[in-house]
Amino acid sequence: MKAATGGFIAGIIYFAAIPTYSLMLSLNIRTAILADAAVITTLSVTTFTETFAHCNSAADMAMYLSTEMNPAKLERELDDNSNTFFIASVDGKDIGFAKVRNSLAPPELEHTHALEIERLYVLRDYHSMKAGAALMTRCLAFAREHNYNTVWLGVWEHNHKAIAFYDRWGFSAFGSHIFMLGIDEQTDVLMSKEIE
Repeated sequence: MKAATGGFIAGIIYFAAIPTYSLMLSLNIRTAILADAAVITTLSVTTFTETFAHCNSAADMAMYLSTEMNPAKLERELDDNSNTFFIASVDGKDIGFAKVRNSLAPPELEHTHALEIERLYVLRDYHSMKAGAALMTRCLAFAREHNYNTVWLGVWEHNHKAIAFYDRWGFSAFGSHIFMLGIDEQTDVLMSKEIE
């Protein structure tokens, strides 16, 4: 996995004080390494299930999780220099992650130097702790460090909560593509944001 450059060191930890139940919890963001494969697998399966199981068939969910979020595949993704993962933790407990990828951008962005935010998930019990915002902040910082001028992502058209989150971060819809969940053909809204 590639190290972050441009003034940041791979594995750097970002701290944020989070008030909850009169306690101050420390929210950390670190760059994942290959040894984090089991953590990424657990977070991937758990957060994806929490987010989508209630609105998709059990068969489609099982097919997608077994092919796209199995330990061997995620370990290969971690070992691929075109991918970078960030893990969010609160007082030592891993609660979410993001994955950015130097991938082939959609045709609408072919004239930009674009970075894809492929995944950004946080465990449901920790949504109120702003871990999603902390992960997004780190993804955008990574884009700036590596001189990307655009970030883009795909989000399920029925995931209104996520679309609203990306709207607040200044993302705008520019197209759509097909996403296969098992054998169910779904539509993702494509959204992008210019990096200043």
